[in-house]
Amino acid sequence: MSLKELAKQIVSISFNQDTTFFACVIKKGFRVFKCDQYAKHVERNFDKYRFGKVQLLYRSELMFFVGNGTKQFSKKQVFIWDDQKSKIIAELCFTSPVESLHVREDILLVVNQQQTQIINLKDLEPIKDYETYQNSKGIASVCGDPREKVFAILGKKKNCVRIIKYNTRNQPIFENEIESVHNHPLHVIQLNYNGSLLATTSDEGTRIRIFDVISKKKLFELRRGSSPAKIFNIAFNFNSTLVAVTSSSSTMHVFQITTENEQNTKKKKKKKKKEVYFLAWFRQTQSRALHGVEA
Repeated sequence: MSLKELAKQIVSISFNQDTTFFACVIKKGFRVFKCDQYAKHVERNFDKYRFGKVQLLYRSELMFFVGNGTKQFSKKQVFIWDDQKSKIIAELCFTSPVESLHVREDILLVVNQQQTQIINLKDLEPIKDYETYQNSKGIASVCGDPREKVFAILGKKKNCVRIIKYNTRNQPIFENEIESVHNHPLHVIQLNYNGSLLATTSDEGTRIRIFDVISKKKLFELRRGSSPAKIFNIAFNFNSTLVAVTSSSSTMHVFQITTENEQNTKKKKKKKKKEVYFLAWFRQTQSRALHGVEA
């Protein structure tokens, strides 16, 4: 199948946690591609399986699918696929459609319309259920750093985001709520790599706001444009110095962001550099004066 033919068959696409691979669900199978080589890594074609959404688990053989809505593959089901064994090894059933999935090495976050469930992957038992505001878009985010367990989900109130942090024993150790992040309904939320920053945008799609997850302070307000547009995705770079935004206006905006601490550090370095230059010049001038050399 050519890339042009493949594009017509695509049902959904998602990256793994460290963006080294991405997976495409097609009407009768799936493909996994390597990002650094832009090469096909896995190709599977099915006659009996029908999947919708997909999530990879880093670079492992495990993949997580939501059914495409047919009788055998309901949107209320999550299927865990072991590609080494080429079969489904577990199924999870829910009372309402699964709007989105997010996976960590030992945690599965399942987003339904009015609740978000955190499930332990070791035994597939629920750790905790969170009641949320109506969430038909499946809005949620999980940080990519394997050393951190930070999740962003909808709160109980409109336009409220709840930040949750778990420890290594999968126990919640920190919860925070950022309220009234936008006037219009929330559309996309995105944590940075280590879960210290949260980017949000609304259905209007003209502004992107970035918050500190601990202090809840709004650090930046980035303007995409004056005309409303549907924002598809927000992404931080690894060091959280850049934010990229794609939208229905057929554009991609890249913004440079610097926190107050980073700005102060840069100012201190610049000041120190000037002091070093001045000291070097002063010593050189003094040396010339002592030896009777004209400047």
